[in-house]
Amino acid sequence: MEIARISLYPIAISRRTGVVNQHVIVRVEAGDGCIGWGEMSDLSHLPMYQFDLPQLEQSLNDLLRGKDARNLVAIEDDMLRFYPDEGHKYSRSGLARQGIDLAVHDLLARADGVPVSTLLGGQLRDRIKVCYPIFRMRSVGEVGPNLDRVQEMLGEGFDLIRLYVGANLEADELFLARFTDRFEGRVSIKSLDFSNLLGWRQAWRATQRLWPRWPILCSSRASRLRGILTAWASTAAAAPGPSPSTSITSITAGSS
Repeated sequence: MEIARISLYPIAISRRTGVVNQHVIVRVEAGDGCIGWGEMSDLSHLPMYQFDLPQLEQSLNDLLRGKDARNLVAIEDDMLRFYPDEGHKYSRSGLARQGIDLAVHDLLARADGVPVSTLLGGQLRDRIKVCYPIFRMRSVGEVGPNLDRVQEMLGEGFDLIRLYVGANLEADELFLARFTDRFEGRVSIKSLDFSNLLGWRQAWRATQRLWPRWPILCSSRASRLRGILTAWASTAAAAPGPSPSTSITSITAGSS
């Protein structure tokens, strides 16, 4: 099954907060007319750093047109060589690889008339939990509305949230205290997400401050791995807090 054409479609989706997020839908068409769909998701983190979509579309066609869609290893190798990892979490080359990978898997599954899970070895479950994001609070005035948002989303079936923290620790602490009083046993916090906002020393102090209401995990705490692991190793035995093994898995991959 040869890849005949790749098309890219930019879309914009508004969040409830009013923020508009940019995405790119990927369409991969095979020579027999079968079509697969993928997505390059959430390009809005760095709004001034965007794809030249016509150029990207042409480049992807030049690279992959005529290639065997079933040779996933060869396609992945080509994509890694021409769109290598940029070394940070907002990698645009990573998004390009993501979109093609999703679309090609979708193409193959549709061609064979099976779910994508079958291509990956079989289905393990028929549903997964999706966490609802509570975005970073910059003032204590945002605590009440965000708690109300948790209540609203619980009514729609979301009993797991991801809490973005680090901009205002007073607001973060107040939210966590009131969240516990209001939702303990009914809603869980999947993660505290610092988004690499703080230096490792600040991130460490902030984590210790928020520790009494520890979530399932803590992600993107700091952009420098070595310093935060040093702090963790030196204090883990002396103070309550997440274990060193937890820290290694919760810091952005590729940090130095």
